[in-house]
Amino acid sequence: MSGTPAVTPTAWRSSATFSNSPPIRSAPCFGDARIEIDFARAQRAFHADLPVLITGETGCGKEVAARALHTSGPRTEGPLVTLNCAAIPSELLAAELFGHVEGAYTGARRGGAEGKIEAANGGTLFLDEIGDTSLHLQAALLRVLDAREVIRLGENKARPVDLCLVCATHHDLHLAVKHGRFREDLLYRIAGYQLHLLPLRERSNFDAILDTLLAQAGETPSRVSSELRLVLRSAQWPGNVRQLAHALRRALALAGPDVKLTAEDFETVRGRSSPQCAPPSAHDLMRKAQFRAISDALQVCGGNVSEAARLLGIGRATLYRKLAERRAEPPA
Repeated sequence: MSGTPAVTPTAWRSSATFSNSPPIRSAPCFGDARIEIDFARAQRAFHADLPVLITGETGCGKEVAARALHTSGPRTEGPLVTLNCAAIPSELLAAELFGHVEGAYTGARRGGAEGKIEAANGGTLFLDEIGDTSLHLQAALLRVLDAREVIRLGENKARPVDLCLVCATHHDLHLAVKHGRFREDLLYRIAGYQLHLLPLRERSNFDAILDTLLAQAGETPSRVSSELRLVLRSAQWPGNVRQLAHALRRALALAGPDVKLTAEDFETVRGRSSPQCAPPSAHDLMRKAQFRAISDALQVCGGNVSEAARLLGIGRATLYRKLAERRAEPPA
């Protein structure tokens, strides 16, 4: 539930200085008073060293909100380290998060490497799409939150960490808990305060968001007429603010400088074409065949990426890139 503090959340305790004073830095433009009020409360919770969980559909601006929380938080002088948990193959995510020592697993970096948790020490760790993590990794993360220390893969030495935590997801984690896909104890530790971002179609001030995007592109509100604003406002925008931003950049590029935009510049957004009805191209068929071959190779090799790469006759880095592309592929 948006704006509802969780039961007995875990705060990161440290020597950092905290106060009850509200943050003085301005918030992003959310285009809705409800979100702005909720974000101000999230800022106060974060300033008091409580972890914040940001929820909302894809493209709603969860990373923008996370960056704003870091900027107004108690460790703003430290680094902001982000990790998209859905963009990294599950077999590599633990090493990316916790770090590893040399020889910890096949393909481990020579000399070892620190993980994102260590890299965020003294600053803020932003875990995007945390709902996509495995139960095994959730248990390991829970230990880090409880002990406020991290152990690299392949060693026994515990390293203390002092950081602020922000997590985000487009999943309903309470439903995931009910279905056994997410740990309830971890949910209450990452949701010291839950900030929900409404989808763009439900926000009350579409024009404020549009004008902010225009300003970021170095343009003035006059580039978009009131008639065009009405057309854009009535669109569904399933990709939310991210989709609007991309569509606006495309329209500005096609129209050229100092030319008023028209509805024709947003033709793809208006849904005049139906690319989903077109037959698959040879390129698409080849990509799907590659993904099937990668899945088969990983299964044969028991999830070992290095062995799968050798089986496929490609480099490990190439296989990592293909795995990332497969995860980014929209569902059929």
